[in-house]
Amino acid sequence: MPNPEWSVGEDVARDILAALEKFPLERPGYHPIQDYDEPLGRPRSGYRGISIDFEEDKKHLVFEIFGDLVLDVRSGRVRRDTQKAIEKRMFETVPKVLVAEVLEGMSYEQVIDPGHEAAIEGLKTVPRKLKCARVLSYRGRASTFQQFRLTNNCYNYATNVVNKVPTRQAIPGTPNIRRPLTMAKLRAAIEDDKLEPLGMELPDACPAVGSHYVAVLLRTSPNGSVRDFHCMRLDRTGAWSHKDGSGDVRNVDDNGTKIVDLSTAALSWNPVLAGFYLFRKSERGRIS
Repeated sequence: MPNPEWSVGEDVARDILAALEKFPLERPGYHPIQDYDEPLGRPRSGYRGISIDFEEDKKHLVFEIFGDLVLDVRSGRVRRDTQKAIEKRMFETVPKVLVAEVLEGMSYEQVIDPGHEAAIEGLKTVPRKLKCARVLSYRGRASTFQQFRLTNNCYNYATNVVNKVPTRQAIPGTPNIRRPLTMAKLRAAIEDDKLEPLGMELPDACPAVGSHYVAVLLRTSPNGSVRDFHCMRLDRTGAWSHKDGSGDVRNVDDNGTKIVDLSTAALSWNPVLAGFYLFRKSERGRIS
């Protein structure tokens, strides 16, 4: 799902900024969850909060909000909004057209519902572990996708097509798929971009040089109102990696477990396998 973006008036922006700066500070270096390198304790996928960007003259401030926690990106300090007032207020400022078209009419409570991690449905067999020396390698936070994290999503990453300029993230299909998304629409759009369908089972042989395997999933929000796609790629180690929306590049599932066996991966939003596909480097120009 693309991240909704919208603007608010100057008076509203000033009120919100004044409120943000009054919230009490947590101690320096505060992390809500130990052994998890995430300043607000956000999940690895699904709803990950709201980012607010203030610009006035030479003043540029960015705050990230998740529940009752507010991160001042410039200082790295975390503040506490015990009533979640700013998060709720920001949702109230979302234009109705965005609520209808992007969020499918979901309420604030439905948007923040994380749902539960679940195994991927539709896998006919346990995918074979293939170690293919000539396919893409996993680079994690050292990858170019991490450097341009906000302008690249799972489809960019799975096809190895990097957006280095402020353009929208890639969406399957030419023209791009339209909502409401269905399994048939998703498969047709993926094939329109020249990803070769391989069925519901991963081949037992490595792909030709200049190509790699991609798993495509259809996901549904906890309340059933929104459907989204997700893509993962098989790296040369035989493990899978992915990038959820504007999130980090990672080779672990939503429980933090390395994805060596796709049949045991736990992902949010009720994942269902659309199929395995072969993507050739020569078709990268079709991804947009």
